[in-house]
Amino acid sequence: MKNELFELVLKNIRYGLDPGLDIEINDFLADLDQIENFFVSAHESMYVIHINVRKYSIIDVNIVFHDFLKYLEYKGMTFYTQHVFENSIEYKVVSAANFEVGFCCKIRFMQS
Repeated sequence: MKNELFELVLKNIRYGLDPGLDIEINDFLADLDQIENFFVSAHESMYVIHINVRKYSIIDVNIVFHDFLKYLEYKGMTFYTQHVFENSIEYKVVSAANFEVGFCCKIRFMQS
């Protein structure tokens, strides 16, 4: 059910890439000691972020992820899903100021 709800929200929000947001993502991630390295790209108006973390556990990754949200999310609304795989944890996020302005990203955390 949570994936269906996420996809419904995603279809109803105009999201896109913003050069300023790209800079903020890179600046935020570069300042975290918990991160070994990361790569940010874009695909179909969505940010795709791969992050290698020094301490890999669900708790540690959740802390980094929620700090990321607090830093970047729009105040109107934020929805996300979490998928735990054998060697990674993936989040899909959509955040918007309103239904006209927002961003979407897929973040995959992996052990260094």
